[in-house]
Amino acid sequence: MFEKFLMTWSFLNVMGKPLGLSPFTLDDFEQALYHNDPWTSPTPLLVEVHATLLNALIADLAAGHEAVKPISLTGMNGHAHDENDYWEGVRGATTETLRPIVEPLGKSWYMKYLSPRDSRKGWEGALVGCLWERATLDTLPNFLDNILHLTFEDKPAPTRPTWSTGPAQTSGNGLIIAKPEKRYATLHHLHKLEILAFLTDLVAQTAAIRDFMEDETSALTESRKEQVEVKREWKRV
Repeated sequence: MFEKFLMTWSFLNVMGKPLGLSPFTLDDFEQALYHNDPWTSPTPLLVEVHATLLNALIADLAAGHEAVKPISLTGMNGHAHDENDYWEGVRGATTETLRPIVEPLGKSWYMKYLSPRDSRKGWEGALVGCLWERATLDTLPNFLDNILHLTFEDKPAPTRPTWSTGPAQTSGNGLIIAKPEKRYATLHHLHKLEILAFLTDLVAQTAAIRDFMEDETSALTESRKEQVEVKREWKRV
């Protein structure tokens, strides 16, 4: 897992220029992932990183490109989402539990740019929609559990039922709908990392990042040619 942590941090810093991300340290990244206070918002660093990666995917779609896939699925035409129907989460939750809440997010997450003027408002819902649409149990094994965590919570115990009201009615699985923005902080830090690694894998396939890498490679090649010419000139002298 440390390798994934290091690779994700490296991608976000190396690709900071085309993504518009400022550099940050490994320690800052680690502390942001460990932040799990349910009564406070996620750290500004994680808000910015998520919103930036999601915006990169949104911009790629807006430019007319096909939806990118993780490298592991490139060239595959199988029905990767079919296996989702066999998933079962806590309290017996299934994809049918999630679908009414999450499917609308999956159809709308890419329609609105996450603006810094609005403090990246709505990035948690966009994240849920992106995971629902793009992830599979092969590429992100815990993604449905993470979506369940972000969109549902345990129904609280009834408070002092009376003879007139009776005990509170509970749903079939004892879960109630929750707001993703209230739930993200309490995700396990390793699950947060897995989600970010998955997003960076997607963003690495976007046209903007591929063009940047090609330009940097060309510039490096030209620089090496110039160094060779300089060495030749020195030898002649």
